[in-house]
Amino acid sequence: AGYFAVGWAVAHAAAVYDFFRIHGLFPYQPFGEWSIPFSLFFTLLFLSIALIRQNAADHLMAETDPLTQLANRRKLDESLHQEWDRCQRLQSPLAVIMADVDHFKQYNDAFGHRAGDHCLRRIAEILSRHTRRTGDLAARYGGEEFTLLLPHLDAGNAFSLAESIRHAVGKLFEGGTTRHPAHAITISLGVASDIPADGKTPEDLLLRADRAMYEAKRAGRNQTVISKTAAV
Repeated sequence: AGYFAVGWAVAHAAAVYDFFRIHGLFPYQPFGEWSIPFSLFFTLLFLSIALIRQNAADHLMAETDPLTQLANRRKLDESLHQEWDRCQRLQSPLAVIMADVDHFKQYNDAFGHRAGDHCLRRIAEILSRHTRRTGDLAARYGGEEFTLLLPHLDAGNAFSLAESIRHAVGKLFEGGTTRHPAHAITISLGVASDIPADGKTPEDLLLRADRAMYEAKRAGRNQTVISKTAAV
């Protein structure tokens, strides 16, 4: 809006100046003949900047989860296929980590959705700190479930990263949250890694990570499980 306003202000100022110049209220200046063309140029420049910034903001909103500021499901699906194709060309492993907050429904029921939202934002901050390599992506998969996309990472290293995330979440919420000290927060994680090849699909990799996460849930929660068919 600021760029839009500046653009129109420049155009109006030039029009007012030209009006007074033509009626002799301002002394004649040689450059006065160029006031209107220059004002139109700057007006179009500022209006173009405003449109570019707005389009960039709209694009970012279309790919970002509004609560956590992580990538959303749409961005994850797009990046998963891109990284799958890239890793297939390079014959490099691609790892996926699925993470789910343990007993989150009970937490929401006990303390309310505002506390639950605060919890998810804090976990998202931890995930962002652990996905800083080129190509890494942390996304909110849905609800209290998150997905990490990790190109060029085998199952062993992905497992180590998942454990680092799990310990970071446990340490952050050890003894409970800052708002609700009686309730600790933990997460369960599933890891899958594979070298993309013909006959395999990125959806299968995501599904294996999801199944491994539910194995962690069934095994008692607050742990990491590697998919049995993951490449090492």
